[in-house]
Amino acid sequence: MQWLGRASRYAAHRRIGRLTYLLVPLVILNFVLVTDCGQRCQKQPHLVGAAFFDGSLLLACYLLAMISRRNRSYHSRYMMLTAVALMNAPLGRAVSPQFSVTLQVVLILGLLGAAPRERAMLYMGALVASRRNPIIRTFQLRLVAAGKPKKLALVACMRKLLTVLNVMVRTAQSWAPTAPSNVLEHA
Repeated sequence: MQWLGRASRYAAHRRIGRLTYLLVPLVILNFVLVTDCGQRCQKQPHLVGAAFFDGSLLLACYLLAMISRRNRSYHSRYMMLTAVALMNAPLGRAVSPQFSVTLQVVLILGLLGAAPRERAMLYMGALVASRRNPIIRTFQLRLVAAGKPKKLALVACMRKLLTVLNVMVRTAQSWAPTAPSNVLEHA
């Protein structure tokens, strides 16, 4: 619906917006019915938490969008976040359910504008690591020697750092100045 607002089709945007006053309660009712069916028929208690999280996320983002109707930037972000609540079930079928929740959190942070702050912290960490950490430094020098631009090599170092940190969290290891070989094998 963002294209309606940008193209000055405000009348159509308002009509569709008024239609959501009917659709959102029906979607919330759907979350409640899915939870009830999951409990009665299939005895799956994890559906309660998932449906409650998705339903409350949808309702909270929708209410925030309606409150901030006058501020176009916030209104469009909150309306996009209402779609994130509806993506959990298809993502859970496409990838693992744990990853789909992580992806939802990343989408929420990205749409709310938290990504630039984290990207800046990761950039500074990669910059320091490319100068001080022997493993990241050799990785960056190898990329630069292969003809890659320095900024691109630094972004690759950012990704490498993120991958190493992810493996460290997954395997419950702490940081060591010279990384253990099993952490770098997974990265």
